[in-house]
Amino acid sequence: MMNDGSLQVQELHIGAVKQLLREIAEAAGDAIVCANTDGDISFMNHGAREVFGYSNEEIIGLPLTSLMPKNAIEDHTAGFKAWVENKTLAASNKRRTVQGIRKDGSEVTVQMTLNDLRFGGYHYVVALIRDVSEQEATRKSLRLLQAAFEAAAHSTVIANAEGRIVWVNPAFTTMTGYSADEAIGQMTSLLKSGEQDSKYYADLWQTILSGKTWNGTLINRRKDGTVYLEKQAITPVVGESMSVEYFVAVKEDVTAAVQTQQNLRKTHDRYRRLFESSPLALYEEDYSVAKAYIDDLRSSGVTDLRAYCNDHPEALRSCASMIKIIDVNDAACEMVGATDKAELLGNLEKLFTENSFDDLREQLLWLAEGNLSYKAEVQNKTLNGDVLVVELSLNIATEFAESWSEVILNLTDVTDRKRHERQLAHSMKMEAVGRLTSGIAHDFNNVLTIISGNLRLVSDMSAHEMGDETKEMLGDALSAADDGAQLTTRLLAFSRQPTAKYEQVDIGDMILDFAELMKRSLGSRIDIVTHIAENMVLVETDKSSLGDVLLNLSLNSKDAMSEGGVLTFEVRNGFIEEDAALDDHEPVEPVPCVMIGVIDTGVGMEAAVLEHATEPFFTTKPINEGNGLGLSMVQEFVNECGGRLGIASEPGVGTTMTLFLPITRQNSDRESPARVN
Repeated sequence: MMNDGSLQVQELHIGAVKQLLREIAEAAGDAIVCANTDGDISFMNHGAREVFGYSNEEIIGLPLTSLMPKNAIEDHTAGFKAWVENKTLAASNKRRTVQGIRKDGSEVTVQMTLNDLRFGGYHYVVALIRDVSEQEATRKSLRLLQAAFEAAAHSTVIANAEGRIVWVNPAFTTMTGYSADEAIGQMTSLLKSGEQDSKYYADLWQTILSGKTWNGTLINRRKDGTVYLEKQAITPVVGESMSVEYFVAVKEDVTAAVQTQQNLRKTHDRYRRLFESSPLALYEEDYSVAKAYIDDLRSSGVTDLRAYCNDHPEALRSCASMIKIIDVNDAACEMVGATDKAELLGNLEKLFTENSFDDLREQLLWLAEGNLSYKAEVQNKTLNGDVLVVELSLNIATEFAESWSEVILNLTDVTDRKRHERQLAHSMKMEAVGRLTSGIAHDFNNVLTIISGNLRLVSDMSAHEMGDETKEMLGDALSAADDGAQLTTRLLAFSRQPTAKYEQVDIGDMILDFAELMKRSLGSRIDIVTHIAENMVLVETDKSSLGDVLLNLSLNSKDAMSEGGVLTFEVRNGFIEEDAALDDHEPVEPVPCVMIGVIDTGVGMEAAVLEHATEPFFTTKPINEGNGLGLSMVQEFVNECGGRLGIASEPGVGTTMTLFLPITRQNSDRESPARVN
């Protein structure tokens, strides 16, 4: 047995050792927490107080669970309970990475090592704790980064500074055919195809060794020998020594994409060549804003777009201003007289006539119903204002059906064709009328011959028996018969029955003589003026028929100047600009001619009257004051000569009739009277 003195010495010794251990623990770099077998904290050093935020007064005596999150208390204390029961620690419980909780409630990741401590007859568990929150966060980031690289669709390769592969992801194997085991340890030249020169690779290495990222495309070779295009971004990784230690290459197989792009480029180039070289006028236009405008109208409750456009003509003008010409070809420029594409690009309205807005309405209504193509005959105009009749064919590709952002229009100028069709119809009508007129004239002439013969016979036989009144009535009847005979003469002339006598005629001299005759015939209220050019050439024509033509024109002018005016005759040399045949694109030489102008200052003609002026039996004169054959005979005369008739008239200003007579008689078997350009 120990005596009291020995016990005191022992207690003093234990106390000194405790104090020494406490000081050692306080000076330790790691956090230290000591708990008794009841699970109460008996000691916490400075490091532990830093980690958990408690002071000694606040923590000593509290259960260990005060340093544990609620959801992890059971897991963390399982080992402690086993230690209490068995008075020893299992090997699996000695070192663990666990979650702790600070005084402020925030969690902290710690690495904890548990040890038994038996001292002075007491049994303790001592926890050595190290805050590994930052390291754990770093490890999580690395694990996340690795998982991302592993799952990436793009091939990823990490190589060291010498170019030796140290890591690849599964996408690399999919793209190249090399497994990770086959690739790691190999040089990056493993994939080199040899189809790019050494300078290309030298520039690559120079870029990445200087610490810069290289972006480019390499022609590489797979394990099976097939060549492919690989788009790469190689980024250098600089270490603590500020030198390049690794390279990270992110790769994408762009073989199919590049091939598709090349095919698209070829298709686009082919389209552009066809677009530019087409003899048809082609327009690429953007209707998207007009489409949005129509959609807005429908959204606002407009169900009948046609009625809305009719009631709001400004809506059509708005739509026209919204449609933009994006591109045109050379044929389109030529059609409208543009010297450069830039003159046509932009607003569509520059090519519109008033009728074009009606055409646009029908076009938009058709497209608004969901149709992607449209064909119609419409009006346009050239940049200098000439009206064109064109056949329009519009198409919208399926991919632009919702936006109308790309609309292709094909325009064919049919102005000349339409004019020729009208001329042919007119010619056929004139031929039919001529045949009818000829038959009527012959029959009527026979009837008039009998009537006038019998009247004269009666007059001769009964002259001495008739009174003055009877003689006057008989004279009126004979005069009417003579008028009928003159009418049949005109009808026969119109139907081409008389045989023309062609000779060389000096038109200047003829006009001077004719003007003198008209001065005496037309009266003093009409002034006659002549302008005869010098060096006039002779014309091969029927002088008698030409005289009838001039008389017809002069009498028409007199009727148009009932209040008086000026009648001018002009004669000069010129040319007839012949139209080429519809299927012949070769230029035709102008035909030398003499131009005879008959110009009055009368009432003029409206456009609607002018359109039908040369039709047989068409007249604006009152009944019994005109038969409507005058201008039709003039037209037939110039046709027979192979010439042209030009008519220009403006209400309130006057009328100019111009005869274009070729110097040498041309072929008169043309389909229709031609127009002077």
